Amino acid sequence: MKKSVVISLGGSVISGDPVNTELLEEYSRILEQIDVDSIGMVAGGGSIARSYIRILREYGVSEFYLDNVGILSTRINAYAVSSILKDSSPIVPTSFEEAISLLNDHRIVVMGGVLPGFTTDAVSALFAESIGSKILVNATAVDGVYDVDPNTHPNASKIARLTYDEAIKLSFRVGQKAGSNVFMDGVSLGIAKRSHIRVFVIDGRSPEQIRNIVERGECSGTIIE
Repeated sequence: MKKSVVISLGGSVISGDPVNTELLEEYSRILEQIDVDSIGMVAGGGSIARSYIRILREYGVSEFYLDNVGILSTRINAYAVSSILKDSSPIVPTSFEEAISLLNDHRIVVMGGVLPGFTTDAVSALFAESIGSKILVNATAVDGVYDVDPNTHPNASKIARLTYDEAIKLSFRVGQKAGSNVFMDGVSLGIAKRSHIRVFVIDGRSPEQIRNIVERGECSGTIIE
């Protein structure tokens, strides 16, 4: 049976001025070494998406079209990532069917958003589900899941393990606060739950953790199962 892993790579980890090529090269080295047959990766939009959406929202652009702007931003980042990763498809797929097809010829396939209303975390969970992967790595700008937003609460406590239901409840509670930085949305966690996909929330700036996840099912962040 083929072994696979899907990585949701946060846009804030990828993008900047300039793009963090040094970190992406480190991802390339790590992914080349891990013992899996296929790797799916979904890139977030990061600062590119946020800046465009913020400006266009001021001009009254509808949320539907803003979602599409976000999707296009994620695909720009996906092209940047796929260009640096070894063994990656040079094509950024725009559907799950295309992504699955590309995995027949390439070990790594990087994609961005797919549909308005779906976060890249949800896309990552669906990608994992579509290829039968039981490992989803959520590589974010935070080193795990906290009981409250660590960006605004200095006494926030990191949680080592959560059940799917606990994570969904926490995601909903944190996500209700304006300006909050939710670790994953309820849709992505619900998809992981229904297909028993283990979720590892890690600091995306420390890709060496992916080796421990694949080899031993461990990480210094948070495990959701």
